[in-house]
Amino acid sequence: MKELIKMAKKITANELKQIIRIGEEKLHSLGDGLYLQIKGGSNVFIFRYMINGKAKKKGLQAFNSVTNTLANARARAIKLKAKVKNGIDPKEEEQLGSLEKQKRLKELSKARKLEDATFERIALETIDAKKHRWTSRTTADQWESSLRQYAFPFIGNLPVSEIDTDHV
Repeated sequence: MKELIKMAKKITANELKQIIRIGEEKLHSLGDGLYLQIKGGSNVFIFRYMINGKAKKKGLQAFNSVTNTLANARARAIKLKAKVKNGIDPKEEEQLGSLEKQKRLKELSKARKLEDATFERIALETIDAKKHRWTSRTTADQWESSLRQYAFPFIGNLPVSEIDTDHV
């Protein structure tokens, strides 16, 4: 039975250099589900795996003799292999992580906009947006003058979200 199961040989760093030097455009097996795809002058590490009966690939960045070595790629492939063994699809996990990150960035952006939404800024923007509907230009001037005199010195710099009845 052992003779029927062909185990992929683990390629050494020197053997990898030779594969890259030869530059044959194809998917080269490096062992542990790790492959090197040589295509169009690029050398990209690929992790191949099966999940739910489907063959999948996940890119592990281009080979770099300093920052993305065979040892780095192999270590990441081994971690990914453990996830697959536990039923986790590494690509789906990465996509979910990316979506979560985008969601957090949107929430942070929204929070910053709320912080920047001072009473003075929002009040002036509101006057500017509504003044074309008012019958007289003096109405806008009166609103702005009243706010500058009575409201802005006390609550003008406060974020709108922090103003409560005590402030008013």
